[in-house]
Amino acid sequence: MPRKTRVLTLVFGVALAAGPAGAAVPLPHAVGTISCSVKGALKFVPALVAGGTTPTTVTLATTEFGCTGTGDAANIIGGTSKTSHVEPTNDCITVLTTPTSGTGQGLLKWKVLLGTQKWAPSTIQFTAASLGGDGMTTPFTIDSSGSAIDDPLSATDGSFTGDIATAHAQIKNTYAQIVAKCTNPDPLKQLKALTIQAPQSTFTLTSP
Repeated sequence: MPRKTRVLTLVFGVALAAGPAGAAVPLPHAVGTISCSVKGALKFVPALVAGGTTPTTVTLATTEFGCTGTGDAANIIGGTSKTSHVEPTNDCITVLTTPTSGTGQGLLKWKVLLGTQKWAPSTIQFTAASLGGDGMTTPFTIDSSGSAIDDPLSATDGSFTGDIATAHAQIKNTYAQIVAKCTNPDPLKQLKALTIQAPQSTFTLTSP
């Protein structure tokens, strides 16, 4: 077979595998319940400082692991998510005593056992959050609640749509460590992140 013909055959085969206009086949959405351990961080750009007046972007990045589930979730072993929102100020007290870091909406991408069915990501919307702990005798915590929703921007429903979502984040940083960073005059040593501690931190999706 001439080289040009072989190249055209290869390109045509790839196009057929990709579908019309190279469109990927949408992943099916999973149904069931799931519970995972969580690790990650809350990051602040710019850093938080005592008396700060500059808007700051708060980014929550998490890794879910050690997952167990029912129904379609039986083959899910983990996941990743990343969400961001802007706070009007980078003042330590204002940002850290307002539980908005536990609310918002983001995409959670699932990781499955090798060789098993892959599932569409979930769109998680947290609508309420509460703070706990004092960072001295008990760790700081953020408890959030919400649901997995059908993202209108997605071509298909997300996995676990309609399930109730709950998250418990335990913060590794202590009160003394946070105060030291918030009051540090060196911009390189100010409060840039809080660590979400595993395995104490958890995430669950359950049927309503």
